[in-house]
Amino acid sequence: MSELEVRKSRQVLWAFAIGTAVIGLVTLVVEIATGRQLGAAVGLPVFVSTPLGVGAVFLALLTLRNDRRGLIPLVLAAAYWILFFVYL
Repeated sequence: MSELEVRKSRQVLWAFAIGTAVIGLVTLVVEIATGRQLGAAVGLPVFVSTPLGVGAVFLALLTLRNDRRGLIPLVLAAAYWILFFVYL
């Protein structure tokens, strides 16, 4: 791969990591605000956004391995898990 392709793939990975973390956080806040009705409707004992939280950590760690900007998705993923455990 050329240097330009490597840089573009890192940017795409960074965008996926940020997007996953933000969508996970927004979904978690909506679930908390509605009193876990979404999870209860599906029949799950935990938040529906849990897979997004796991994916956010995984993508943040992949991004951090390639670039220092990976700290931003890692901080967002940590915020997700802090809120998750506080409201569990």
